[in-house]
Amino acid sequence: QRFSQEFGRLPDYDEIEKATEIPKHEIHWLFEIGGRSMSFQNDTGQFSPHTGSIWDFTANESESSPRHHTDIAILKERLKEAYRKLPKRDQQILYLRHYTQLRGAEIAKLMNVSPGRISQIYNEILVKLRILIDPPPQTRDAE
Repeated sequence: QRFSQEFGRLPDYDEIEKATEIPKHEIHWLFEIGGRSMSFQNDTGQFSPHTGSIWDFTANESESSPRHHTDIAILKERLKEAYRKLPKRDQQILYLRHYTQLRGAEIAKLMNVSPGRISQIYNEILVKLRILIDPPPQTRDAE
């Protein structure tokens, strides 16, 4: 937050690493841990999760079977891969929203856009992540 206020832009991973002396791989790991609160529910009204998809694996956190833990590990890995494929701006918005827990209005101010635009962008990011993590059946068959 201080960096953004001082320089008028969001820090990249190299700048976070330099400022915190935390290795970049640990910063990525911290983001992954912080991303646990990310909702994959149908909050945009534009995309419906597939029946029997990886979204079902997160439904019961109290599940303790080895299969459940494996499924969660796979989901986390797929989320990490999908995150890396997003444009830098989208990564920064997710970082600010889920790791630093800034509200949309605060992110909008940092990025010099309206809160409504941040909300739109955020919803678009969620759709992108859903598609990257769990592509529609016709896309999966082509792979």
